[in-house]
Amino acid sequence: MAFRFDTVIFDLDGTLVDTKSDILAGINHALGTMGKDSITLERSLEAIGPGREDFVQAVLPGASKTDGEVFIGAYRAFYRDHCTDRTRLFPGMSDVLSGSNGIKRGVASNKPRYFTEKILRDLNVLDRFAAVIGPEDVVHAKPHPEMILRILKRLNADPRRTLMVGDTELDLRAGRTAGIRTCAALYGYGTRSSLMAPKPDFVIEEPRDLLTILENNSSAKKWKTS
Repeated sequence: MAFRFDTVIFDLDGTLVDTKSDILAGINHALGTMGKDSITLERSLEAIGPGREDFVQAVLPGASKTDGEVFIGAYRAFYRDHCTDRTRLFPGMSDVLSGSNGIKRGVASNKPRYFTEKILRDLNVLDRFAAVIGPEDVVHAKPHPEMILRILKRLNADPRRTLMVGDTELDLRAGRTAGIRTCAALYGYGTRSSLMAPKPDFVIEEPRDLLTILENNSSAKKWKTS
């Protein structure tokens, strides 16, 4: 099959996998150890994606450096053992991975690479990805394009035939700045308005829509934003 793209780079949380329940459990466990009140799922979604410091501030606004370190330590210790209790691939994502054999795939996530690889391994899909990049692999996390550029180099990928799929503005801006096409995943954790701001090349309502785009199907225009 002739594909529209040779390489696809995915975000993790909210794009490949639905991690929100286990992240919320980890957050509230850490808050409990600190004697603080639990937060809601809606508030926790605001913390997913931007990286460590913004994660802490979204959960504990104005937290001191010390409190931030205590929170992160408690969160990661719990999450390490529970990160796939309820985490699953989004419905239809397994079909996307099976239906795109022949395309090189990478993951660029602001989540520490250890957790990203553990989640993908526990879900039996780690071997579907030729490159997994986390914040410890770069100087600048998303929305800086460094993660994307590193994957392009590692996979010897042509930017003109590479697509970035993500559910936050950070993902789309990273892809755009790296000079590749972008696809907004509306089924994830970002809001429609924030995802449309970077003017993605494609928009999908569910993971299976991505197959139509990758297969260069003429109906893919349904998911183009222009």
